[in-house]
Amino acid sequence: MEIKNLESFRMVAELRSFTRAAETLGFTQSTISFQIRQLEEELGVPLFERNNRTVTLTNEGRRLLPIAHDILRLSAEAIHIGGERDTPEGLVRLGIAESLAGWQMREKFARFHERYPLIHLQLITGSTVDTFLRLQRNEVDLVYTLDRKTSDSRYTVALEAAVNMHFVARFDHPLAQRRRITAAELLETDLLLTEKDMSYRALLDEALSVHGSESEPIMEAGDTHLICELLRQGVGVSCLPDFVVEEDIRQGTLTVLDVPDIRLSVWRQLLYNKNKWVSPEMQCVISLLREM
Repeated sequence: MEIKNLESFRMVAELRSFTRAAETLGFTQSTISFQIRQLEEELGVPLFERNNRTVTLTNEGRRLLPIAHDILRLSAEAIHIGGERDTPEGLVRLGIAESLAGWQMREKFARFHERYPLIHLQLITGSTVDTFLRLQRNEVDLVYTLDRKTSDSRYTVALEAAVNMHFVARFDHPLAQRRRITAAELLETDLLLTEKDMSYRALLDEALSVHGSESEPIMEAGDTHLICELLRQGVGVSCLPDFVVEEDIRQGTLTVLDVPDIRLSVWRQLLYNKNKWVSPEMQCVISLLREM
């Protein structure tokens, strides 16, 4: 059984596309199709169902996928021991909170790519629940969360740090003139919040429920850059991590509101499955995020 055929199988399964798999691996689509056909003939079973340009795994394909992951992991480990590759090369899949993605990648990724041009970094945004499900199914290599602190023996924590959260508004917002604001007063104003059940939004809703209240935002969006832009225009109040608004606070465009009724305990954590071999490519991405 050819390792390259298993690698092509894994890539098609992950990307659900022969075309995208070919682009990622640097092959032609016909080469990928030939490799998959070889693998199917060798095993005597179909691995993919192809209907109307959609590609999904068959039952046999789903059974093969975790085995393929194990074989490829062991192969990569053997190659690393043998020292065949000096330059890290390959795909690293990072499940990440959307608000973290922009903050972490906008300033340092260009330098990272210049240093490691053969590493392909795939960012997969989603809720904490979604990204951990992907981690359990081995659909991502690493998970970077912005949520409550996770302590689970199934995972190795590569990085963790507390994150401060505050309510913010434009410097001339009516609430900006108040020394202290109650949860009830806050809920009477226009709120701009991230989507319901998304990381720290869920924590905020839990904190409000303690006071018998529920948020009814005028807008929900995962794009914190959009929320910040609306805040700068004087539209409403939001609850955001300090790293998202630190530049606006420093410049005086936005101001922090004092809401003593609500205190959120939020952590950013980088985790991976405990039994996963950390490839040189994964280690490069871990080091990048630690530097940030």
